[in-house]
Amino acid sequence: MRPDTTERTTTVTDAPDQAGANRSGLAGVLKLTAIIAIVLLAVLGVLVVLDVIPRDSLGELATKILLVACIFGLASVALAFLMRSGKR
Repeated sequence: MRPDTTERTTTVTDAPDQAGANRSGLAGVLKLTAIIAIVLLAVLGVLVVLDVIPRDSLGELATKILLVACIFGLASVALAFLMRSGKR
């Protein structure tokens, strides 16, 4: 009689790949950071068009939003690197 191997194959294929999970988690965080920055810049643009925010301060606010997005992106990359190197 041949042993049933379907149970073994399903457990092997269902096991998560840690390296792939870390990369996809980092990509997700970076995508979320980019989405938030884009939405904030769009809201800023709408507020400028509606004259809620004066055009003079547009450049300063846009620069601050982009800098905050860059800080979050770099912090996410650094945290992902530290978490991945700690599991080795």
